[in-house]
Order: sequence, then structure tokens, then C-alpha cells
Amino acid sequence: MVRAWPAALLVFSVFGLALHAMNTPITLRFAYAPANYWFVAVATLALPVSLGLLALQLRRSALRVAFIVACLLVALPSIAYAVLAIGSARNGLDGSFQLLSEAPLNGVTFRLYLSNCGATCAYGLVLRREQDVAAVRLISEVWEADREEPASLRVSPSGTVEVHRGEYVLTSIKP
Repeated sequence: MVRAWPAALLVFSVFGLALHAMNTPITLRFAYAPANYWFVAVATLALPVSLGLLALQLRRSALRVAFIVACLLVALPSIAYAVLAIGSARNGLDGSFQLLSEAPLNGVTFRLYLSNCGATCAYGLVLRREQDVAAVRLISEVWEADREEPASLRVSPSGTVEVHRGEYVLTSIKP
């Protein structure tokens, strides 16, 4: 069984990175935001390490060389990506989402974020439905708008979640 753990490490790394990168209706994240960055850093570094350990176990020289080349090709971008993730984890903040307002309703929390997708796009608003289950947060995106200024959330008497900017209602969501 000692020989199987590098393959298990490779599966963990690929599955973890795919799970983090996939855009699904419900996204899994850690409730403690820096843990998401630490997870990405560990999974990213595990990829070249697992390829290198698998290369050391292979007997056929052609296959061993292929795994070593793959390890070397993956190592440099993985290290760079992990360094960026560790920097964000140590900072403790998610620069792409700034919490503006939140409203608990029926056991879930609606959170309104000012999103920054990077240098190529304008700030926007993102409304998420978030539910904490132990240390994991289930997130589903409910509404988004590009080129918007900061706003706030209110729960109306009828039980709908409304996004307000001043006196204007930008959207109303029935949970």
C-alpha cells in the first residue's frame, strides 16, 4: 500500500483543483476564507510532488522520463501559483469579493459582495446564498450585476431579499 499513496496524492491534487475551479450551481468553500487559499496552495504543490514520486516508482525508463518531464513542466507554474495563494492566505482577505451587506433568512445567509474580477472588468455586485455546514460553506450565486456601485440588503416584510442602492430597489429575490 506504500506504493499507492503517490497516485492517491495525484488524484487528490487534480480532484481538489478541479473542484475549486469548476463553476457549479453550488460551490463548496471553507467558512474560514484563508483556508480556501491554503487548500489551493497545498493541492497545487501536491501535483508536481506526486508526479515526481510516481516517476521514482516506475521501472520502465521511457515512462519514467515522461513523468519526470511532466513534473518539471508542472513544477514552475505550480510553485508560482502556490506562492500567490499563500500570499492571499496570509493576508486573510479575499480581494475579489468585498462584503457589503448580509441578511440572515430561514437558516441561510444572503450576502452582497462588491466583486472585482480583475483589471479587465468593472466592479460589480454579486448576491450569494450561503449556508454553513460545519466548517464548509455551501454557496450559490443568486444575482449579479456589472458596473454597479455599492448597495445594501434588506429583508422586506413579505420575506423577499432586496438589493437597495439608496431608495432604488435593484432586485428582489424570493428565497
